[in-house]
Amino acid sequence: MNTAILRITAAASLCVSAFIGCAPVTSIRYDPAYIPTTLPSAYDAGDWATVLQENVRDGMVDYARLASDREALDRYLGLISVVGPESTPNLFRTPSDQTCYYINAYNACVLRAVLELYPTSSIHRIDTPRLDQGFIFRVDRRAVRLAGLRHKLKVASRGDVRVLFCLSEACVGSPALSEQSYRPNSLLEQIRLAVQQVLEDPNLIRVDDRGRTVFLWKRLMTNREVCLAYYRRVSGSRRGDLLGFLAHVAETPLRERLSAASSYGIAWMPMNRQLNDSNAVARARTAQAPDPD
Repeated sequence: MNTAILRITAAASLCVSAFIGCAPVTSIRYDPAYIPTTLPSAYDAGDWATVLQENVRDGMVDYARLASDREALDRYLGLISVVGPESTPNLFRTPSDQTCYYINAYNACVLRAVLELYPTSSIHRIDTPRLDQGFIFRVDRRAVRLAGLRHKLKVASRGDVRVLFCLSEACVGSPALSEQSYRPNSLLEQIRLAVQQVLEDPNLIRVDDRGRTVFLWKRLMTNREVCLAYYRRVSGSRRGDLLGFLAHVAETPLRERLSAASSYGIAWMPMNRQLNDSNAVARARTAQAPDPD
């Protein structure tokens, strides 16, 4: 083969590899002022609860406000950087303790990733680090990516795949961020509410009767086997599919709606990558409002 062609082919291969396998990676820096110098005797997610109460409404986040006053978020991130189920197991004795820790830690890290790029219309862009793998956080005294935190959450929850419904990915096409932190004494009810909210969100689940297709949120599609394992375990059935799983975790009348679509095909729901920014939504509504007479 011509030497020039070989050089061009090699260069093209390097470009493709860089484009696909060399996505940018950002290591999140922590302010030492917010990292505890002595280990606390108890785990307290109060700062995270404050972040949610002050900045989240109806699942949308006021990132401009959070960016201007992030002390509570930084304190919470500093706390979870040195305590956790692995490094301080005495503070997280039950599966519920551990599950809440990982849900809250995941959602807090997502907000921190947004602040790294804010202002932005989306953090799911080709020119930014991938949310799953492109940000490195310090959690439980280990460097970890969000995909790693999700794995730890699945283990802590004993395979309860419904915990995935509690994780926001900072876009309209993901579960809404709760206005409350997850707490062991109310965990099951909070998970139940998160599941119903996802199932009722047309950005995540949509039944197309004309096309006999149910469009499903990407996280359900990529975790199909985990969903089915959970469904078989709790239902006692040896068979099942994603629609059967969804009908099982849904409440009426949505359960009846999904059961009626049990013979439909399934397809990936196109992801709405718009940032879950309350200010952007408000601007869009203002722009769409009719001019006064």
